[in-house]
Amino acid sequence: MSFASIARILAGFATFFSLAQVIPLIYAFFEPAPPRPEVIPIAGFTASIAIGITAALLLWLGGRGAGPQLFRREGIAIVGLSWLLAGVLGAIPYVWSGAIPGAVDAVFETVSGLTTTGASVLGTGNNLAIEEMPQSILLWRSLTHWLGGLGIVLVFVILLPAMGITGKSLIATEQAGITSEGFQPRMIEQGRLLFRVYVALTLLCIAALLLIGGMPLFDAVNHAFATIATGGFSTKNRSIGAYDSIAVECVLTLFMFVAGCNFGLLANAAQKGPRVLWKDTELRAYFAATLLLVGAATVTLMLDGRSLLGSLRAAGFNVVSVFTSTGFATEDFQRWSLPTLMLMLGSMAVGACTGSTCGGMKLVRFVVVLKLLAYTIRHYLRPKSVERIKLAGHTLNPNVISDILAIVLMWIVGIFVGAFVIALDTRLPFLSALSTSATMLGCCGPAICDVDSLGRALGPDLGPMGGFGELYSPTKVFLSFLMVLGRLEFLAPIALLSRSFWRR
Repeated sequence: MSFASIARILAGFATFFSLAQVIPLIYAFFEPAPPRPEVIPIAGFTASIAIGITAALLLWLGGRGAGPQLFRREGIAIVGLSWLLAGVLGAIPYVWSGAIPGAVDAVFETVSGLTTTGASVLGTGNNLAIEEMPQSILLWRSLTHWLGGLGIVLVFVILLPAMGITGKSLIATEQAGITSEGFQPRMIEQGRLLFRVYVALTLLCIAALLLIGGMPLFDAVNHAFATIATGGFSTKNRSIGAYDSIAVECVLTLFMFVAGCNFGLLANAAQKGPRVLWKDTELRAYFAATLLLVGAATVTLMLDGRSLLGSLRAAGFNVVSVFTSTGFATEDFQRWSLPTLMLMLGSMAVGACTGSTCGGMKLVRFVVVLKLLAYTIRHYLRPKSVERIKLAGHTLNPNVISDILAIVLMWIVGIFVGAFVIALDTRLPFLSALSTSATMLGCCGPAICDVDSLGRALGPDLGPMGGFGELYSPTKVFLSFLMVLGRLEFLAPIALLSRSFWRR
């Protein structure tokens, strides 16, 4: 293990992450007067940049003399530690400005932004509401979504050549198991192509929200950052429901769906044409699953007495938001009927496509598990039959299937173990603890809580119109860990917790 190499790369990352805060700092000089004068964003960003640059300098001094080559262990360590470093540095503007005085709450908000979870402490506990925040703080909040969306690790794709480093181990640590063509970028040029697609989609989303949705520019930029990153931070207390606009909902639904696609596949389509999209098995499954979930939710809402158009509007937006782990909401869907809630909870756990900005166990793994179950049943009925499990016309290697089963099992075990720990807060009923664990690991954002006959949450309201500020500090620390665990898909964080990993 080359600790000097790790320190050297982290120094570059700390510099990049600190300089990213120059954007909201500049905006803070020109923004409207904040609703709460005791919140001073200029002081927060200035202190954060100074601390970040100092940390970068110390890390650089520790990494002097490191060689250019990186190996897998160093790559895993860099990715895991970069999330820890970003969570701390990104929280400083909140604390120092007075926007979120509590350190635990500030780290929770930062980690939620970087992991594109979208769970927030604002408006709950002792924290100010979203609309009481200065715009520069909200811009930084949304920017953490955008920076973390395609993976902080892509920052290194830009940093590595500038630092004379030739390692290729960084990208592979963020996803495990089967992927589609074009995913897991292994070369610098492919990483840059993915980033260009990411930027282009963001600009298109901003333009659509301005021209079609009629959003103000500030709101359009923030919601585009959150949408393409499938994050869910909004500039409104009531999320997208505050706009009550069909045009806004249609634009965001479209871009949430696109952001749930494999970005490697989108980059491939940008080079070879759109025909390659429909050839992808996972994308076809994603499209079919989205239609099925929206259709089923629409029917269950109609059975509750809603009109067809009203049901389709509510189901179309909120189901796509949850399925892509974005976390936007137009209404408090935890008040919906139990069958609809079960659809929403299942969507949280499954997630959309590999290589996207969304969370969850990923749809393609779910498809492989279903194929394996079908094969097991057929083989039980016809023991002498010989067949192989295929995906997109390719036979799956038994090792790949084994890896997928291991990841899916880790997801299931992780959800229930997480629910057990969360349930130690006795204020949370079983459904609240289970859905909170699922939404944190799935990086989805809002949980689904038990409600009474009047639709009020039993215990702290962690739903789409609530927040996580009322939870105890140890619980929020654990939830922050779950978010990183789900974002890095278990393996890298678990490796970092192993004593043998750090041996030279």
